[in-house]
Amino acid sequence: MQALAAKRKGVCLSSEYLNSRSKLLWQCEQGHIWEATSDFVKAGNWCSICYLQHKNANYLNKIKRIAEQHGGKCLSDVYVNTKTKLKFRCAKGHEWETTPQIIGNAKGSWCPECKHDSQRGTLEELQAIAAERGGRCLAAVFVSVNHKVAWQCEQGHVWEAEPSRIKSGSWCKSCAHASLRLTIEEMQQLAISRGGKCLSTEYLNSRTKLRWQCALGHVWEATPAHVKMTTWCPEC
Repeated sequence: MQALAAKRKGVCLSSEYLNSRSKLLWQCEQGHIWEATSDFVKAGNWCSICYLQHKNANYLNKIKRIAEQHGGKCLSDVYVNTKTKLKFRCAKGHEWETTPQIIGNAKGSWCPECKHDSQRGTLEELQAIAAERGGRCLAAVFVSVNHKVAWQCEQGHVWEAEPSRIKSGSWCKSCAHASLRLTIEEMQQLAISRGGKCLSTEYLNSRTKLRWQCALGHVWEATPAHVKMTTWCPEC
């Protein structure tokens, strides 16, 4: 057993060996003392304290590398566990404390102050887009382009929509529906000018057929574009 311990640069402190299942007293080169069976040591195991220290040092180095990838530093030199906070500094000099668990997760959380500055900038961008359309972005906090926020148009309509949809050109549905109603009214006026009626109640676009009726009662379907080109009742 002494020779086995010496291979690990340690010492077997026990003076008597009973069997492979009886615990012996061991000491590593760092002076840590513990009890373990000879079978346990022969299987490649050794000082649990040194193992934990080595494991913690490796994990701390991993966290330090993640901090460097963000352009910052991990200022702590001692790692306890994933839930004990470490101190960090970002590239802009902001310092904060958070757990290794948060820094090391797949989402890659980093400086909360920089994140707040980024959100503030994005929120200002959304407010500018809304202002260009005569409205307002009512959100106080920006989460992501796919997280719905409140908007208000110049007519006072309030609704919720993702910033990504607004950026792609979407705006107030209430105003859009009002615009459609105005357009169908235009179609009805066009039919009246021909002595007939537009029987449809909803206008989609100039290429979608509507239902018409002439002064003699003939009913047919035609696109607004077709009717606007001075054509009228095909039967007449």
